[in-house]
Amino acid sequence: MPETCCSRWKKREDFFDILTDTLEGILSCLDAVSASAIGAKSMHAQVLSTALRNLDFIVTLVILKNACAPLRNCSTVFRCGNPADILCEVEKIPSIIETLNKMLENVSTLHSTWFEQAFQLATKVAPEQVCFSEEANSYESPEIYYRENLSAPLLRSLVDEMKYSFSDSHLKALSVLSLLPSCNPQPILPETTDKPFSLYLADLSEPEAADEVVLEVAQGPRTAVSFYEPQLREQILKELWDSQFFTVITERAVDIDGELYVPLCIRYLNKEDIQCEETLAFIPFSEDPVVFADAIETALSEKWGLNMEYCRGQALLSVGKVGAQMRVVSLAIAKKYPQAVRTVSSALSLNVWLARSSPAEEAADGALLIGRILHWLTEDAERQNKLEDMIIHVFQQDEVKGNELRDKLIKNWDKSHVMHEVMVEVLEAVMLCLNELKGEGSASNRQQASQLFEAIRNFEFILSTVVQKNILSVTKKLSQSLQGKPLDMLLAVNNLPELNASLSKLKSDIDTHHKAWFEEATALASKLHVTTMHSVLLEPLSEFYKESVSMKVIEHSLAEIDDLFTEKVLDTLRCLEIVPYAMSKVETSILSGLVFRLYKEDLPDQVSLHTEMKSWKEKWLDPLAGYLPTTVLDTLKTSQIRSFSNIETLLRLQVILPFSRRESNFRQGKRSLQEFMQQDKRYRKSSAQIFCTNGFVKNVLYMENKTLSSGSD
Repeated sequence: MPETCCSRWKKREDFFDILTDTLEGILSCLDAVSASAIGAKSMHAQVLSTALRNLDFIVTLVILKNACAPLRNCSTVFRCGNPADILCEVEKIPSIIETLNKMLENVSTLHSTWFEQAFQLATKVAPEQVCFSEEANSYESPEIYYRENLSAPLLRSLVDEMKYSFSDSHLKALSVLSLLPSCNPQPILPETTDKPFSLYLADLSEPEAADEVVLEVAQGPRTAVSFYEPQLREQILKELWDSQFFTVITERAVDIDGELYVPLCIRYLNKEDIQCEETLAFIPFSEDPVVFADAIETALSEKWGLNMEYCRGQALLSVGKVGAQMRVVSLAIAKKYPQAVRTVSSALSLNVWLARSSPAEEAADGALLIGRILHWLTEDAERQNKLEDMIIHVFQQDEVKGNELRDKLIKNWDKSHVMHEVMVEVLEAVMLCLNELKGEGSASNRQQASQLFEAIRNFEFILSTVVQKNILSVTKKLSQSLQGKPLDMLLAVNNLPELNASLSKLKSDIDTHHKAWFEEATALASKLHVTTMHSVLLEPLSEFYKESVSMKVIEHSLAEIDDLFTEKVLDTLRCLEIVPYAMSKVETSILSGLVFRLYKEDLPDQVSLHTEMKSWKEKWLDPLAGYLPTTVLDTLKTSQIRSFSNIETLLRLQVILPFSRRESNFRQGKRSLQEFMQQDKRYRKSSAQIFCTNGFVKNVLYMENKTLSSGSD
């Protein structure tokens, strides 16, 4: 609610609801100001308090809240909806007018309930002022007075205004929006009698060519695709307004009708203190970073009404060509909005990200292949059991190790810190398992097993996996810490210099290390009967892979850690010290200075920051403090958090940053196109579920289902 009260009131469709719900609190606040302040401020508070307690005002407020309820969704859509949403809402206008007419017909019954609500609210907030005017008392009852002079006239006015604002000519004008490609899910047939441009036919320079123009428009430039029906869109918008601050995450690219689109996701904290992520739109990929950055900003600001000044972070998950472009776009956004710092994302472990984003194609492709194999083998219980049995068989001479490796099989390999290490250890078992699966199950499963089996019987794959395993062992601890709690992350930040030194040492001793890695890969390939070069050619081959794989992987790890952990990001991470348990272990004297420098403009009470921070430390460092919260969300749920307004704001900012761990009540919206396509059949008929190009309906395919040979994302 505090964040809601900072929102743009003129743009809130639930203004009357909020004011009704918070009236008692607002009056208490005004009374406190009136009692504690002096001069004009005290007088102003008294005037406002008296006006808000006025019975006429309270009755009017409650009646407005109820009478305007049918218009909320319509208002939201026409204010900030996309063309497809507006067209969908246009169809509902007659039913909205009908609803208002029925309310007018039943005004006696409805008004009785509304008046009772108003009277109860007035009795609650101003019992001493519940008295009606002479005019109200001159009627048979005050209830009838307000019905005849407020409820009925208001409903008549709303009906008349809706009919005037959405006349037949206005609705025809709005139908022109159907010419937009994203609003036109069906081919436009020349013989159709419903011409959306008919209202403007006389204004066209070539009326006879109008049909051809429409067909050309349908083939126009690609625009962002959004998949939310109006009701869900309104719900998300309200949550975003309440949250105020948000971060942006660009997901891995998807393929829509042969064209690349980048899913645009945001993270925020709703008023129930639940971390939320929603994919708002799919942005058409452009090789021009300026155009691409502008498309992202337009989708956020114009289509969703978000203020980019409140964006506090960004992360990217695309790799390859799209990933390289996204880095440029990310820099452009950070330059325009300095608070939108790029950080690592908790959606992937650092080690998985370093492997997939490597400029060494062998390493990046190998990482994607490992993830795909392990995911496929462990997503199905029967396949996982077969793999586990095969691991035990391969390690029958060392049962302890076999059991350890079996226990390392997980479901979510995106969060793994030892994926390459596990793959090297179980590669023989994986090959044997896939070889058996080639002849079992459905045709599609047999084909999948065959493809994966052939893909890993490749020396280049084995070498890149061994190289990544050894290099990522250096970053494993950091990767694990970033998926941990605030204290783990703080300790990891302090150890970054040592990590960089270790990677630099690998680079300076690359000849020695690569020789050992190449020998390890050669021995593993020989054990698995994977063909390698003739022994005479192994030395020049090793030299080639030293430069093209080993050196590139090390240099990428160094560069990426530098990019992800800039001084500003490190300072942001250091603010996690505000979490009581972390504070008890790594207390420093620079926290308040860091917070002020990073978030000065976001703090509700800058002046009291130092004093508030001191009280916060005294509260939690007291030997009698008891349980110390270990996470940001746990800290937000402490009973006295409202007494520390600056610290509460800081915690809310920390928990939405991309690196922030996902807590148990994390809410993740739809992420893939398949999830969006599972929406109800009514909405499936609209452009939300299909993409129209050249007048034909095309299927929507997700990029993850592409063949191994692709990899354009």
